[in-house]
Amino acid sequence: MTDQTTQIENDSDKAARLAIVEALAAVIKDQRKDAITARAASGIEKEWEEDEAHYEGFDEYSKDRPVSLKGRTPTDGLREVTKDAGTRSTAFLKITRPYCDAGAARFSDMILPTDDRNFGMRPTPKPRMVAAPVQPPQQQGMFAGVMGKLMGSKPQAPMAAPVDDSKERCEKALQQIDDWLVESRFHAEVRKVIESASRLGTGILKGPHPAKVKSRAVRQLPDGWAMEIVEETKPQSKYVDVWNIYPDPACGTDIQKGAYVFEADDIVARGLMDLKGGGHIDEMIDLRLQEGPTEPTTGTRKNKEDQRTTEKDVYQIWYYHGFIKREDIMAAGCECGDKSQYPVILTMVNDRIIKIAISPLDSGEFPYDVMVWQPRINHWAGVGIARQMRECQKGANAAIRNLMDNAGLSAGPQIIINRDKIRPANGKWEIAPRKLWLSVTGEEVTDVSRAFMIVNIQTLQTELMNILQFWLKEAEDVTGLPMLLQGQQGNAPDTVGGMNMLNNNGTTVLRRIARTFDDRVTEPHMGRYYEYLLIYGPDDCKGDFTIDARGSSALVERMSQQQELMQLVGASLNPAYGLDPELVMSEVMKSMRFDAKKMVISDEKKKQMQQQKPPMDPRVQAAQITAASREKIVQMTKKVDSIMHAQDLQHEAQENDKDRQNDLLIQMVDEKLTTAELSSMDRRVLEKIKADLAKSAATLGLQERSLIMGHRADLYKFKGQVAKPLVEPAGRAENGQAFSQ
Repeated sequence: MTDQTTQIENDSDKAARLAIVEALAAVIKDQRKDAITARAASGIEKEWEEDEAHYEGFDEYSKDRPVSLKGRTPTDGLREVTKDAGTRSTAFLKITRPYCDAGAARFSDMILPTDDRNFGMRPTPKPRMVAAPVQPPQQQGMFAGVMGKLMGSKPQAPMAAPVDDSKERCEKALQQIDDWLVESRFHAEVRKVIESASRLGTGILKGPHPAKVKSRAVRQLPDGWAMEIVEETKPQSKYVDVWNIYPDPACGTDIQKGAYVFEADDIVARGLMDLKGGGHIDEMIDLRLQEGPTEPTTGTRKNKEDQRTTEKDVYQIWYYHGFIKREDIMAAGCECGDKSQYPVILTMVNDRIIKIAISPLDSGEFPYDVMVWQPRINHWAGVGIARQMRECQKGANAAIRNLMDNAGLSAGPQIIINRDKIRPANGKWEIAPRKLWLSVTGEEVTDVSRAFMIVNIQTLQTELMNILQFWLKEAEDVTGLPMLLQGQQGNAPDTVGGMNMLNNNGTTVLRRIARTFDDRVTEPHMGRYYEYLLIYGPDDCKGDFTIDARGSSALVERMSQQQELMQLVGASLNPAYGLDPELVMSEVMKSMRFDAKKMVISDEKKKQMQQQKPPMDPRVQAAQITAASREKIVQMTKKVDSIMHAQDLQHEAQENDKDRQNDLLIQMVDEKLTTAELSSMDRRVLEKIKADLAKSAATLGLQERSLIMGHRADLYKFKGQVAKPLVEPAGRAENGQAFSQ
């Protein structure tokens, strides 16, 4: 009897609890309806649909639409136009997709490098360590109010760390966060966010949110090895489609300022069954599986006819992040402290709550970061490339369609026929080669132009192409993405300086977007990971650290600093500048997109090099070589001087001997001529010959000495030929060089 009474009481308590949950679900549904209605009323959904249409390459005039977007209703913002498709061109010049893809790809390369991270951590100058006691675990009940049990460990308060090991703790904390990001494929998810932001103006990154991760582990047994599947709960980051996010209408430009955020998603029956346990309300899940999926919520994109699925086991699941009063949490079976309200996460399927959990972060921040390509006034969503160049896309379409229409009209002539004058011989009024036309009975056709006239339509290809080029150039200006960033040089100067200048100017817009990414995504997202680390991470990783978002400073600027980095390599070899050559070279390799880790010398080889005699400074070695060369030059100069001095003495002695011999010869001739009887005329001729002989002897002596001095041009300024030969044999020396050669 007692057991039966207890069973009746338990069933009664269970029914009361479910009634409270139903009442809470009604309140949440009202808030969800307000969020859905407000987002649609803001007009942002219509712009998203138009931007997606231009990205896919169709508009209201297009006949063939992409398979993924067929069946759109008039509420999609695309006007259905009835027109004769056979008379006008419906060509769509697809320039929106290349611009969006190029902007997203370029920005992803700069903000998500393979060899570096876009954030850092450093200890604060004065660490603040708060010794807070660990809170006792809360009662779970069937609503999973305590996150600690789900995490596999209880929340722990930050532990005081000595100041002297803050850097070591900071490095361990950074490695732990890196490990979480790698396991959640952070870069792949962020690339999706960037692509969504470039296309629609808005990209959303969710995290950190706890998720069960399965990994393989190997364990050694006495008789061999065994593999096990280990399931752990770790923080994850993932991309969320903007169509699935419904923030509080009163949030303004920041969804964190709102009271709640709704997220919609799909889940199959098997996935819903796997949710049983782990803090979910199993009874509610069983009821949802029995009743099957209901109609998607009114006002959502999934509720539209073209988005509805024929799958019978696909459910629409909702996640609510917001604040709930303490009374509602207590009534739902979860114990909490003395606060008036708490941040919670509610999970709903078929408009029924299947889970209530306290937020894993004490700060209560929503795990959503909104990246905008260009901020919008008084709205949390942004403006994308497709919206920026919308008018350019429409103008280009109008130009190309008129160009095609004009080409079709001018391709053939307009024919005017007077039926009263002629008729076709075969009875068919059509133009064909070698066709016969007959004159109508009783009509005499003397002038063919009176019965048959041809009018050619003027071709306006040049004028229409100028209009098209104008809109293509305007697309570069309004988006801030020149063709240079898309791999096309265009009219850019073909010089290194000119290309660097254009590249720096062309990335100005991307640098602005990188700073926006730092402010809106990197800092708050990594800040929540840091908070998660302090609550659930290892004790040796905890401390008072600061998040440094350096996407714009360390990554984007690196693209324009590549040339300057090469100059720093030489300056780093001078100890006076205080630069580390290893770090400078690492930055140079990063700027060239090389993995510096693959080129780092091993520790063993580094020790061997340290034991060896350190190499001499190249500047000192160069100075020593210069000094030795100068000393050798001085010695050679002295040696040459001594040799030249000896040669001068020898030459002077030889010249003296020649002079004495000439004087003696002249004296002997004078004596002989004196005794002979010569006329006065003969004597004058003889004197002239003697003078010429003396002059020639002096000239030859000077020429010989000048040749000797010419080999020492560094000591004597005089160099050249004095005497000129009377005859210069051909082929032996150049003109004026017979004596020297």
